[in-house]
Amino acid sequence: MGVRINFLSCVTALVLSVSQNPVAAAAYDNGLVAYAAGDYAVALKEFYAGAESGDAGAAHMLSKMYFEGIGVPRDSTLAFKWTQRAAEAGVAQAQFQLAEFLEAGMQGGAGTQGEPDYAAALVWYHRAVQQAYPLAYYNLARLYAQGLGVERSEEQGQMLYRKAASELDVHAQKGDARAQEKLAYMYEKGIGVSRDINKALQWYRRAANQGWAEAEVSLARMYVKGRGVARSTETALKWLRQAAAHGSEQAQRIVAQHETEGEASLAVLD
Repeated sequence: MGVRINFLSCVTALVLSVSQNPVAAAAYDNGLVAYAAGDYAVALKEFYAGAESGDAGAAHMLSKMYFEGIGVPRDSTLAFKWTQRAAEAGVAQAQFQLAEFLEAGMQGGAGTQGEPDYAAALVWYHRAVQQAYPLAYYNLARLYAQGLGVERSEEQGQMLYRKAASELDVHAQKGDARAQEKLAYMYEKGIGVSRDINKALQWYRRAANQGWAEAEVSLARMYVKGRGVARSTETALKWLRQAAAHGSEQAQRIVAQHETEGEASLAVLD
C-alpha cells in the first residue's frame, strides 16, 4: 500500500466489546489477554470466534492484526473487511480507520490501491465525529478546508480544526500517544491553535517517549532543521533509529541511506 495508516497500538486504548452475546464477548476478552501476552495465534483464534459471533471489538482487532501484520501476513483485503464490519457495528475507531482507508484509495474486495473516495470517507469521518473520536475532527477539517468530497468551506474547516485541537488535548493529557503527536503537529504548524514550537516539542517528546514512531521521526526533523532546538545530526539519528526499530518505514530507509550518503540522507526530513 502506498499510504501507511497506523492504528492506536495500546491494547488498553482499544474499544470495549459491544456484543450482547456473552460467548462472543468472552472470546473478545480472551483474545485481548492473549494479544497482550504476545500469543497471537490464540488471539487470532479468539478474535475470529468473537467476530464471527457478532462482536465488533473482535472484528476491530482482526482488522488491526491483518493491516499491521501482527501474527499473520499483512492482508489489506481482510483488514478492510473487518474494519468495515466493526465500523458498521458502531466502533468509532473503526469508522475513522475505514474513512482513512477510503481516502487512501483502498478497495474493499481487491486489496489494491485505487483512487481516493473522499465522499465515502467524509461520511465515515462524520460518523466518528458524532462519537467525538478526536482524530476524526482533524481529518474532517482537512477535507472541508481543501474541498475534498465536499464543497470547500474554510470557515467550516477552521471550526473543525479548533474542535480537533480541543479534543486532542483532552486525549493527549490522558497519555494517548497518537493524539499527542497530532496535537504537536498542530502547534508546530499553527493549525487550529496559535503556532507554538515549544508546545510542539513538548508533545512530540511525550509521544516519542512512549515509542510512537511518527513522533520520533518528527523529533528527528526538528533536530535536523534546528526548530526550537539546537541543530544536532547526532540527536536526529538517535530518534530515527528508535523510529526504525518501532516500525517506521521512512526512518528505516533514511537510516539505511545514511550509511552511504551521510547527512544528505536527512534532507528528506522537512
